[in-house]
Amino acid sequence: MNYNGDDKITTLVPNDENPTKFSVKINGERAEENQQLQHGDRILIGDYQYYLYVDPLVDAEAEYDWNEAMKEANKEQLSQFQHNDEDYNKQMKEMEEKIRKEQEEK
Repeated sequence: MNYNGDDKITTLVPNDENPTKFSVKINGERAEENQQLQHGDRILIGDYQYYLYVDPLVDAEAEYDWNEAMKEANKEQLSQFQHNDEDYNKQMKEMEEKIRKEQEEK
């Protein structure tokens, strides 16, 4: 990320080395070129590292809903399971458990 203090603009610069292996998504969309961040943007680095871009001049107390962020970031995969709610719920629980385990280990 780059921050321009004069203009008070933060720009996300995605990894150009291997964007498939080291993916970055902003609000559920893969970032393939530099993108100016807006207050409230949700940033997913890799598969599980979520960040909320907060502009303290707008609202320093901003939060996001983790479940909604997961759905947003994985909308492509989730669309495959929409035909069978049972498989969808099972997959979501497995993903949530895997992420929680990784967070606890850290």
